[in-house]
Amino acid sequence: MSSAAQVAVAALLLIFCSLVAAQLPQRASTASSKPRFVTQLNVSGCPLVVYDSGEHALEIEPIMCVTGAIEKQPLKLDLISQILYIRVPMLLWDADMLAQAGLQLRNVSLKPVRFATVTNIGAVATKSSVIGFEWSSNHSAGVLKIGINNTEAALMMMTRETSPTDALDQVQLKVTILSNRKFRQVTLRPVARNRGFTELSLLSARYELETCSDIKFVLLMHHRNRQVRVFQRLDSRGAYYIEPLLWSVDKSTYGPVEYDYGRNMHYLKLDLVLQDEATLDAVRTQLAELSPRSVEFMRLWAVERSVSSLLSSRFEVGPLMVSADWKFAQLRLYCRSIKQCTNLKSNVMTKDPFAFWYHINWHPTSIVNSDCLFKSDSTVSSGKTESSTDAISCSRSASCAYLRSLARSGDLSFGKLKRLADGRWFFIIQQRVSAEESFRRTLASYIRGFGNENNFWIGLNRIASLTDGGATLRVEMKLWNGTEWYAEYSNFTVEGVGSMYRMTYREMLRDKSNAKHDAMQYHKGMQFSTINVDNDRDRRKSCSNAYGGGGWWFNSCYHFNPNGLFPTSPTINLKYMLWHSDRWMSIRLVRLMVQL
Repeated sequence: MSSAAQVAVAALLLIFCSLVAAQLPQRASTASSKPRFVTQLNVSGCPLVVYDSGEHALEIEPIMCVTGAIEKQPLKLDLISQILYIRVPMLLWDADMLAQAGLQLRNVSLKPVRFATVTNIGAVATKSSVIGFEWSSNHSAGVLKIGINNTEAALMMMTRETSPTDALDQVQLKVTILSNRKFRQVTLRPVARNRGFTELSLLSARYELETCSDIKFVLLMHHRNRQVRVFQRLDSRGAYYIEPLLWSVDKSTYGPVEYDYGRNMHYLKLDLVLQDEATLDAVRTQLAELSPRSVEFMRLWAVERSVSSLLSSRFEVGPLMVSADWKFAQLRLYCRSIKQCTNLKSNVMTKDPFAFWYHINWHPTSIVNSDCLFKSDSTVSSGKTESSTDAISCSRSASCAYLRSLARSGDLSFGKLKRLADGRWFFIIQQRVSAEESFRRTLASYIRGFGNENNFWIGLNRIASLTDGGATLRVEMKLWNGTEWYAEYSNFTVEGVGSMYRMTYREMLRDKSNAKHDAMQYHKGMQFSTINVDNDRDRRKSCSNAYGGGGWWFNSCYHFNPNGLFPTSPTINLKYMLWHSDRWMSIRLVRLMVQL
């Protein structure tokens, strides 16, 4: 082949490769027409959905938030259709909300943020009528006109027996957005400020997220007779995530039976918890030995549900709605009549809600750290489970027999179970993880027990029963520098009220302790003292009153004060939680527990 021919062939190949290369970005961009979901914010009571369309800035969907009181809007008559309607002013975007969103997104992305460009808005309703949506281009607000097409509903609304806000749930807004030089139509629902719930299926249909490939299950925990599943992000050291709870809310009373005039049906609102601060604290406590860098909840993205035929044949289960902050969900249960709803509320939901939730199971898909999706491999129930106390292996028959008697009597109001890495089970008798519970109490309180799920003292009578005959005591502490200390003691015993709950033990178990100094030695053989009962050996003052008000086996006065004031920063003030080694050590977390 001549050199001229070779040059011509090379030129043709170069042109061909250039054409192929030019097509590659186009093919990649058409692989998915959906932008990437970033997060949902709650700003001034309105949910803001943030996404990344691939441009230099993040974008926020039009808010479609009702900022005024719909109940104050008068009924009007549309002269053309002869249908009664109400005008619902609706906010699309707002400069102050944009500024607040920018502040909340500083740790999420370096990109600036702006509201999406809206070119058109239409409105339809599933089972009610919509007169239309009034809006002019570039205006930050519009007006939705909701028709009331049945006389009964109009009368109920005029007499305030039902709220027109309920009609928003039946409205869908078809919004055209110009994003990344392309027009995209999305379906949104209007939402009332501080009341809004987003329908999960609509949100997940608009956006895409990749599937997580680096999530590992690490812990199944029982909390409040519910299951809590915890996972670890393998590509981020020390990052742990809790699956959305989907727990039913325990209520002694439920709200009134409500009427949806759009659907012409009565219904009950059933609330579910997705995220819970007490559960988050409990998981952090359980993971403390692993020194997690972060522990947070996944956010519910989509959910498959199965409803038993027994329930679906009698009631209609509505779609699952999620609050703007992703902490709560709501389910509507539609009834054939007001009597059916009333009977369900009074005979089932307030007496035995598990009998209802038994008929619904969830299979959730969740967002992990705003960048990928995790689909659960298990089915979640919203009802409570039975206590698993009897399944625990015990080393002492006395403590296990007493623990099981507490479980049978329902008297496990305080205390938790913890399993160590070596397989031993312990029952936690005291725990301090935050300052929310005061330990400045009288002797009667320390005898009876007090506290909540995170900070508690189970009661001297219970401790005496659990340690009858001697038990292994384990003290666990976390210092402010992150160091974790623990110490174990053999034959720990608390006597009864006749001896004023005298405490003793045989020895500190050095092979099961990493604390160098035995601070408990100073308290060995002492009776229990509180702010109103002084059994210590200091003749000049009450140790309890002088050093934080907590009850303890004070000597004259202490080397260990786990029930003193809870510190919010490191301190060696003697009124606070301290452990004495070669010097005073400030404690930020402490728990006492006895081996079962």
